[in-house]
Amino acid sequence: MAPQDVSLLTEAYALPCCCMLPSAAAHAARWVPLLFGVAGLILGVSVPLLDAMTAGDTQSAASTPQQPAAPSAVAASKPGTPVASAAAVRMGLGPEGYSWPWVNLCISLFVLQYWLSGVLEQPLLGVTLGSTAVPALDVVLCAYALLHWVMFDRSTPGLAMSALTALCGPAVEVALINFLGLYHYTHPVWFGAVPSWIPWVYFCGGPAVGNLGRIVWETLKVQHLQRTTA
Repeated sequence: MAPQDVSLLTEAYALPCCCMLPSAAAHAARWVPLLFGVAGLILGVSVPLLDAMTAGDTQSAASTPQQPAAPSAVAASKPGTPVASAAAVRMGLGPEGYSWPWVNLCISLFVLQYWLSGVLEQPLLGVTLGSTAVPALDVVLCAYALLHWVMFDRSTPGLAMSALTALCGPAVEVALINFLGLYHYTHPVWFGAVPSWIPWVYFCGGPAVGNLGRIVWETLKVQHLQRTTA
């Protein structure tokens, strides 16, 4: 579900009512930004919360009285010191965790995949992988989404939320299309509503929105620490 670009023609809204780009080639209904915002808020908050929960479980299981304090705990004892989340440490992003350029690159590559889903649909329509019935576009977008997760996440919470988004996103769209008739795709496959490639777009959005939530979470924690220790 995206602002419709008439040159790509992958979906159309029943009542498109607000122009999204100056060229007027792309437009969407007024409820789209609100729905996207709610979904982004849920995903952006859930990922850092799951990070914190899983990190706490791991530390509790592994800690003993004889073990030295973890580097992150030592850093946290210094007022105003940024402390990277466990996910950021695992990604090798340094003691200060996520950086805005890194997160922006993650988001930009998700947007690129989103755009490619529209650009490639028509040329690859009906094309399958070899002698199988697997659509070529599904393979391309699936490989892109998995590589995106490997490059920018590699966490269990991130994988879980990306998979959940890939399931729930299309389910919500099926309801919006079949029950409310708010828009339609030009080449629906599943339940007569959504194309088969749409879950991979949702999956790819997991690391993008999740990492945005993580860097905001870490920024707010540092600001809170600085205020309380000032």
